[in-house]
Amino acid sequence: MLNKSILIVLLTFIASSLAISQHFEHQHVSVLTINENDSLAFVGDTLVVDSLIMHDNSLLYFVSDAYVKINNSFIGQNTKISSEGIDGINGQNGTSLWNHGTDGINATNGNDLHLIINFNKVGSLTISTRGGKGGNGGSGFSPPRIKVNGQTGFDGGNGGAAGQGGDSGNLSMFYTYSKEHPVFNRNGDKNSIYLLTNAGSCGKPGKAGKGGKGGKSETIRTGDSDILRAEGANGINGTRGASCNKTTKDGKLTLKNLTE
Repeated sequence: MLNKSILIVLLTFIASSLAISQHFEHQHVSVLTINENDSLAFVGDTLVVDSLIMHDNSLLYFVSDAYVKINNSFIGQNTKISSEGIDGINGQNGTSLWNHGTDGINATNGNDLHLIINFNKVGSLTISTRGGKGGNGGSGFSPPRIKVNGQTGFDGGNGGAAGQGGDSGNLSMFYTYSKEHPVFNRNGDKNSIYLLTNAGSCGKPGKAGKGGKGGKSETIRTGDSDILRAEGANGINGTRGASCNKTTKDGKLTLKNLTE
């Protein structure tokens, strides 16, 4: 179990990233209900639920690797059971000549999820252990034209590097069903379950700032128009970042029907 201070920080980060509204730590729950558009995070490594009721657009999130047994489940539309990684934070755009775009933050890895579940009723459900997506690099600053005559424009700022995507956790699911057999990874209005175990993608590098235009020339004229001095150099585009050269890993998927 995580210590209390780390747990508070982790839940705060998860809540801000995934809109988690509350959390619980009980290892055995008779009836677990998640209301429409609500979300719930489980803190622990083992959970047994006698009856899980997930209303439309609800989320059940596992903070760490978890073993989960759900004896009965009643699943609404557009629901999600997840132990996926948290997306990285985008870098900040440059705001002045002295501030380049900052690097995107790396995502976190998904956690392993071992799930034993009986489906009594299923609308549409996503079960995901995927890795988080890396944060995008911030764009470089594009300075305005210089107003002083005869001055060359300022250089544009550099873009920030992209953040690394996270590895996916492994997903093993052993299931039974009471009525209709679930349909996996296919569109459908009911009995539709998507299983996601893909690694998170790298973020996008930040774009370079454009060089600013120079001030008007003091000496050269063409007709009635002043000639502008040279523009500043463009900044440098952000890179994929050293961390993005690391190969991310998809999770292993194990799926077995215990009804047959």
